[in-house]
Amino acid sequence: MKNLIRMKNTLCRPIIVASLSAILQSSYAQTVLLNDNFQVSSNSQNINQQLSSRQTGALVAIPVNTAYTAYQGSVQVGNTNTDVGQPGGAANGNIALLENDASFFSA
Repeated sequence: MKNLIRMKNTLCRPIIVASLSAILQSSYAQTVLLNDNFQVSSNSQNINQQLSSRQTGALVAIPVNTAYTAYQGSVQVGNTNTDVGQPGGAANGNIALLENDASFFSA
């Protein structure tokens, strides 16, 4: 009887460890809800310029308002003349520039 219990424990432990490993890996899978690369074809103070081609992620497929609302100050996308320390320098206009306490949000 002791051998049967020992055999059962010997077989069950690896199965439990393998199962827990699979459960933990699947529970920590990450899903991108909304990504915006801010890539536009020209300089603009319209934060929503070419929005449908810029955004990806799970929320884009849902018919909700993913447009941005600018608040105060100045918001600019596609500016390739201003270097604010972004990767690639001033030539990389794929950023949102904010000045004078500007901000934007999606409602």
